[in-house]
Amino acid sequence: MLRGLAVVNRRTKAAREVVRWRQELVAELGGEAALTPTRATRIETLVRTKLLCEHLDAQLLEYDTLFSRKRGTLRPQVKAILTERNRMAEALERGLAALGQSVAKHAGPLPSIADLVAQARD
Repeated sequence: MLRGLAVVNRRTKAAREVVRWRQELVAELGGEAALTPTRATRIETLVRTKLLCEHLDAQLLEYDTLFSRKRGTLRPQVKAILTERNRMAEALERGLAALGQSVAKHAGPLPSIADLVAQARD
């Protein structure tokens, strides 16, 4: 069995924030009991992707400069990290969109204006 977030040091601010973010996602989907195995797996993958993406962001921001002084282009090591970070960010966005679409499918149709007015009168 994989340990997932269990191996992350939860004393760090990034870990605490990503655990809180996971709890918000789960709550938005109706709680742990309402999660299907597919949704639970998708959430775990999204949480790890977000954590890794945030660590890559932090690493990029720690550089004094992202550009080569001689050529004015991105430094090779920065370019590799940035490319991978962008791939992860896009995967995170796609996963969240897919998760949101599954929530929207189960939400049912929106009430009509007449229904809302009738509810307000009651």
